[in-house]
Amino acid sequence: MDINTITMDPHAAWLKAHNYKERLAQMKPSLSNASIRAEYETALKGFEALAKGTKLIDLDDVMANCPLDSKARPKMAIARHDRKQVKFEWNWFTSKARFHTDLDRESSPRESLIVRVNMNREHSQVDSQGQRLRMVKGYGLVPMIPLDVRPKPGIPENACILWEVEQWADHRLDVAPDIDPYLLKHITGSLYAVIAEWDLTELERSILRGRITSILR
Repeated sequence: MDINTITMDPHAAWLKAHNYKERLAQMKPSLSNASIRAEYETALKGFEALAKGTKLIDLDDVMANCPLDSKARPKMAIARHDRKQVKFEWNWFTSKARFHTDLDRESSPRESLIVRVNMNREHSQVDSQGQRLRMVKGYGLVPMIPLDVRPKPGIPENACILWEVEQWADHRLDVAPDIDPYLLKHITGSLYAVIAEWDLTELERSILRGRITSILR
C-alpha cells in the first residue's frame, strides 16, 4: 500500500514536543486564541508520537489523494478494528464522506462506529439518466488482525484498520476480502499513529470469506 506517512528523527521530535509543552503552559487560554491553541495541541500530540518513533498518517490527506473506482468509491477504506464489515457513504455536493460498521442500523449508525473523512472533492457519479447520484456507497470486509502481529500490550478499543480496497461491493453479501492493512491508533483530528502493518495470507483471506457464508446460513 503506497501512502504518505509522517516520520521525524525521534530526538528532534522530542525537542519540538518539549518546546510546545512549555510554551502552551505559558499561553493563557481565552476565547480569542482557542482555535490557535487547538492547533498547537494537535501538533504537540503529533510530536509526542513521533518522539516514540511512531509513523503517523494524516487520514484526510490519504483520502484526498486516493484514486476512485468507476463508481467514485475510494481505493482505501478505514474501520474499527473489531468490526466485520464496513459501508462507505458519500453524499452529493459535499467533500465529506464516512465509513461505518453499524450495518444493523444503517439509517442511523452509532457515532462510535463511524469514521468521517474529507475527500477534498465532490463525487461526480451519475445515474443512467445522467443525474448525479444522491449517494455513492459500497461494502467491504474489515481485514482480520493476524495473531502474530497483534500488539502484545493489547489493541485500543477505538483503534482502526486502514486498507487498500481491491473491489467494493454494491451489496452486503457480495464482498470479498482485501489485503495490505495498517492498524492505526487515533491521535487527534485526522492524525493516526501506525501500530502495525501486515499482508494477509491466502488462508487468512479464506477465513474472512467465511464471514459471508455465516451470514447466509
